Amino acid sequence: MVGFTPMASPPDDLQFLNREGYLEVRARGPYSLVRMKDQLERASAECAARKTDRLLFDITLVEGYRPSTAERYQIGSHIAGLIRSLARFACLATTDQIDPENFTARVATNRGRPAPVFNDREKAIAWVRGEDQP
Repeated sequence: MVGFTPMASPPDDLQFLNREGYLEVRARGPYSLVRMKDQLERASAECAARKTDRLLFDITLVEGYRPSTAERYQIGSHIAGLIRSLARFACLATTDQIDPENFTARVATNRGRPAPVFNDREKAIAWVRGEDQP
């Protein structure tokens, strides 16, 4: 369709939940690299707007999240740039969503900020709150 630019992600594909000491953002909808980057940007912006420096980004409801290695590199790099102003960031994912090499987290961490990925909600919360190490 000429002149049509698809929206990266619809406004209802993120749920923002104020928690004690951090912001939880639940992403949902079908996976695409463009959408994931947009969701991460919106989550980071919401942290700034709410004046919080701790973010738990939950992707367990993202459908078909199986990015290629190149996409995981891009996501990790994108996360690293977005979380520079945050004290803590963690991603909550299902076991199937986490690659065995934990490449996305390594890319982000190698760019200066720890960005662990957890499949255990309580461990992710403990990390974001500063109560545990990844």
